[in-house]
Amino acid sequence: MKPRGGAVRLTAVFSALGAAAAAAQGSAADGASAADPGGTAEARRKHGTGISVTFSADAWMPKALDPDSDVAWAAGTAAQLSWAPFPFVRALARAGVTSLRLESSESVLYVGGAAGLGFTARLFERLSAGASVFAGLGRIPEYNGDSYGLYEIGARLEASFRLT
Repeated sequence: MKPRGGAVRLTAVFSALGAAAAAAQGSAADGASAADPGGTAEARRKHGTGISVTFSADAWMPKALDPDSDVAWAAGTAAQLSWAPFPFVRALARAGVTSLRLESSESVLYVGGAAGLGFTARLFERLSAGASVFAGLGRIPEYNGDSYGLYEIGARLEASFRLT
């Protein structure tokens, strides 16, 4: 894999499994009152605000966007921490590990983290669809005796099913 002269590549990432996620909604033990008999946690769940943690399996095909890409395909997993101050907007931080299959039929490991902003539409009580953009840093720990640091810029389309 050859580093390209400082050019930052944009890669759209589409979840292979629709980012089917097990979300653990944040909760708070305080806040039950006459005005809010369900308490703060119930209000957050009802309105879609709060903190959540999701796990997803991802796959992407860089060749679909860039025929000259050295990466044929990739598959991996990620964990994401989201904070939703409003029901439709999320600030997010994600970290993941991805196996990259190169055109040379070699595989390398990519470890990265990113931060971004997401927008979500709640379709049903437990089902939602969304889009997010993110940027971050990653590393290929070892390839041909070298280590590579990389920039990560992407967009994601996702569907989520909340279990709890």
